[in-house]
Amino acid sequence: MAVNKNEPSLLWQGLSSGCGWRTASPLSLLVWGQLFIITLPASLTIQYNKDHGNGQNSGGAALYYLTFTIVYWLPVFVSAEPCLIVTDSLNYCHQHKSLRINAFVIMPTHLHLIVFDEAFDNERLQHTVNAMRQFTGRQLANYCVEKMPAIFGQVISSPRRKDRTHQFWQQSKHPVAIWSESFWRTKVDYLHDNPRRKGLVQEATAWRFSSAGSWLLDPPEPCDVTLTGVAW
Repeated sequence: MAVNKNEPSLLWQGLSSGCGWRTASPLSLLVWGQLFIITLPASLTIQYNKDHGNGQNSGGAALYYLTFTIVYWLPVFVSAEPCLIVTDSLNYCHQHKSLRINAFVIMPTHLHLIVFDEAFDNERLQHTVNAMRQFTGRQLANYCVEKMPAIFGQVISSPRRKDRTHQFWQQSKHPVAIWSESFWRTKVDYLHDNPRRKGLVQEATAWRFSSAGSWLLDPPEPCDVTLTGVAW
């Protein structure tokens, strides 16, 4: 894959010329500060076609686009503290559970992620994501009860499911399989531009809790999450 640093939608725009580039064998890493570049094995570089529809057929894909939404779209992520609960959990999963985060954004009411397992073990990825949702859900529910207006705690403490005492995340995480480079670029561009599109910032890279500043600026902005790039 040739790197075109002048194409805005490419994640590689954030790499400075001093880093260099080399052709990587499958699963080899090019370490650059906190960012890691990984090349997908050829067997997992699956072409997107009509049989895959909009990417919802998730069997065997390497990358997944996920959305976590707060119950009743409560605007909880309006300060650093709740956002850091999420980013700390993502970093823990990177360090201890082989989770790789390619791109992300945390919006006031929801978050988007593009993730994969280090060894492309989708069963382990599913367990990791479920455990992370459960852990962050408990932590964020406690945060709402203790530090948000009382109505937030009341809503969080009145789940629709009778087998729970609290519910922070809506039940579905909306997994979408990413089968092609073009579909991946569409999702990356969408999540990076989300804060600007919603009028929260003038430039996408100005939003702290996003991978946009790390991937799109030269030099890259520091990121609260350890990121892993992909090459097709």
